[in-house]
Amino acid sequence: MILTPRQISAMTAQHDAAILSQPGGSLSVGKRLTPKPGPNDVLIEVKAVALNPCDYYQRDYGIPPVAIYPAVIGCDAAGVVAKLGLNVTLSKHFSFIIYITASLKHHNLVKKLRADVVFDYKNSNVVSQIINTVKMDWIKLHTAHCMMNDALQPTLNVLKKIKDDVSVKVTHSAFLPEGHSTFDNMQIAFVMPFMNEVMQSKHMKEVFCGWLHSDLKSEEIVPSLNIQIEGGALGGVHAALDKLNSGVSSTKIVVSV
Repeated sequence: MILTPRQISAMTAQHDAAILSQPGGSLSVGKRLTPKPGPNDVLIEVKAVALNPCDYYQRDYGIPPVAIYPAVIGCDAAGVVAKLGLNVTLSKHFSFIIYITASLKHHNLVKKLRADVVFDYKNSNVVSQIINTVKMDWIKLHTAHCMMNDALQPTLNVLKKIKDDVSVKVTHSAFLPEGHSTFDNMQIAFVMPFMNEVMQSKHMKEVFCGWLHSDLKSEEIVPSLNIQIEGGALGGVHAALDKLNSGVSSTKIVVSV
């Protein structure tokens, strides 16, 4: 986050943070200036952070890109509202039908997490199963998002069978492999997170104040069943990320700060 002199002058307090000084570096605890929320912002006093694979990718390789160092990384946090901006309101609610691919040993877990349909991605007929289910559910599937290279071709196979005559759009978070497949009337693009702060804020508001807020309240979404709490507060985040990187299954690693 790049702060203007006006923003810096509006800060009156400091807070502790796990700070990344450079790509591939170690997280170290230091002080950061605490901003006052603008009219459309919420200031959260973080009490715990949950770790994700994207966190150690960002720490170790700078992917997703970090705008400026030193930086505070991470995307999952829980806490209490410290201050509200004057214009803060809840966004509109969203409704989804959720299809998930997972290994057989995780099917019961993702069903408890309110997946509508779960497919075994190791099944040789998984593409046909998805196509048949989409047709039975009368779903119009014209867009897709891929997070791994291995998912691109099966995704294209599904879309090609059910796209009708409309254009298809596919976004791909991993770098697109050279010579990747395509077909007529389809757009495919490599995407990165928003670097613009306004767009970041808009996206996060839609996610957390919109569909996530309502679905957690109605229990359409429930937290992960296995939570592993690591100690060390902010000073333990770096080691906890290493533990996550070494491999965990169906478990959410949380650090209380």
